[in-house]
Amino acid sequence: MGVHILLAEKDLIYCELTTAILTKGGYSYTLAGTIEEARQFAAVKKYDLALVDLAVLRDDPSLTAFLRDQLGIPIILTTDEDVDRHFELIVDLKINLALSKPFKSQELLNLIDLLLHPDENRWFGLQNYLKNANRMKRIEITNSLQIRNVIRTVFQQLESWGFTFDMKFEMDIVWQEILTNAVYHSHGYSRHKQERLPIKLPDPYKVIVRFGSNEHQFGISVRDFRGTLSPARILESLQISVEQQKMIEKAAQSGEEISGQILDRGRGLDLIRRMTGEYYFVIDPGRSTEIIIIYDRNYEKDDPYSSIKILELPVALADRNARHPTG
Repeated sequence: MGVHILLAEKDLIYCELTTAILTKGGYSYTLAGTIEEARQFAAVKKYDLALVDLAVLRDDPSLTAFLRDQLGIPIILTTDEDVDRHFELIVDLKINLALSKPFKSQELLNLIDLLLHPDENRWFGLQNYLKNANRMKRIEITNSLQIRNVIRTVFQQLESWGFTFDMKFEMDIVWQEILTNAVYHSHGYSRHKQERLPIKLPDPYKVIVRFGSNEHQFGISVRDFRGTLSPARILESLQISVEQQKMIEKAAQSGEEISGQILDRGRGLDLIRRMTGEYYFVIDPGRSTEIIIIYDRNYEKDDPYSSIKILELPVALADRNARHPTG
């Protein structure tokens, strides 16, 4: 039995682009140009997934509750607008996946495949996102003093594989934030991070870094085995960063002093969103969190807006017997 996707999209050009991608992936689809059509189609036919454009959803945000909460249809929000302008709506509706257009065909197809097959073995692991990887390395971190050396090692190895980095400084900042958060925040050492105190993780906890490459891409993943990060916490932190960025831009024009109002919270997560290309937050609640980033060989952050990609395993899958960390 084939997969059926509901596509709620107003823009004719994006209709053609998206339907071409869905056809390439072997998916059947129904096109709805309005909220009314989306509701009518979903009421009489079972859909496996919905792609809903922000311009359609704004007409009636309750469509989210109807599709996702009443009918159990996973939703990917799509938009060619600045996500930051609509962050309050995204948080209110608990949108975990907001994809900026135009999107790469393989990125959309990969995301659809992941949502259709919620499974730990398919969701976790850099190899599931870096297709056809011919090189893969693994580093284990058990204390905070290893972080800088791990970053140096990753850069050196990637350079030995023939990759160059025009945005090495930006990449370094992002990796530093990811690793620091995974070692400190995920394991309950936020105070130690604020006071810049080194820590050693209690046995058997650790953070696993994987990095690798294929012919055209390279990637890095950071996984902890606590699973304390949640979609709500990510969205809340991103919203704080979005609001503060607006405050900074406004103060730059007015000359207002706002240094005392700027918070550190959410900076690391927002840096991932703004300063990387293809990325994913993957969450198994209470068990594990992995952040995965994929870079093109000649990486540049040239897309105008930033997506939101949070994958959380369903409770039915996440509610399993506890096990020791592995990796």
